[in-house]
Amino acid sequence: MPSEGKREYKLVKTKNIKQFYFGLEVKQHDQRLWKYIKWQAKNGYPDWKPQYPKQIVTILENGKKDITLDVKPPRCLKNMPLRAIKQDFHDLFQGWLYNETTAEAVISLYNKTTRESRRISILDPMWLVNCLKKDIDCLFYNKIVYEKRDKVQAQQYQSIVDVCYAKDINSGRYWKSKWRDLEIDKFSKRYKHGKKFEEIAKRAAELGKRKLGKPIPTDQTPIESE
Repeated sequence: MPSEGKREYKLVKTKNIKQFYFGLEVKQHDQRLWKYIKWQAKNGYPDWKPQYPKQIVTILENGKKDITLDVKPPRCLKNMPLRAIKQDFHDLFQGWLYNETTAEAVISLYNKTTRESRRISILDPMWLVNCLKKDIDCLFYNKIVYEKRDKVQAQQYQSIVDVCYAKDINSGRYWKSKWRDLEIDKFSKRYKHGKKFEEIAKRAAELGKRKLGKPIPTDQTPIESE
């Protein structure tokens, strides 16, 4: 029984998870994670905030208990934010290649007027979705350069550019979808709520001035000499 004022934590072995022990089913690189999960459970989850699902107990015909956990769906990020990268670089474009040392695509830029050279490092191919249409066109017509052994990795960047070019996907594209409508609706509600709060604060300030005649003196209010 749990002591008063203190909750006992334990790992529940469910039907679809059988890796709560260090056995053959646990991969070698996953053992550290499972060890960390056990440590969290034994110490009351100091770093995590897990939910405590309701247990539904069903008595089977053979007299054994069948325990089902009623787990609520997790709250997760639905719209993944894209990292802001350099925009409108097509006029300075020199070429782009796959760097096997850093495992990223490198876009080389050169300004002929100032004679300055720069580069843009793209680690995740999905970052290219956030380019302008002219930048996408530039990367589409100028294919990425790579070594033969790096073809699979380099083609991941080129394939994203090809899809963006074919489907007209770029940072200036306005997507008409359900999540976009919900995003606009939430923004309008926040905007109206902020405006309403400003009006209430303004009315309260005017009412206070009418009732008091002048603002309440504070430490910063200069005191008029008699």
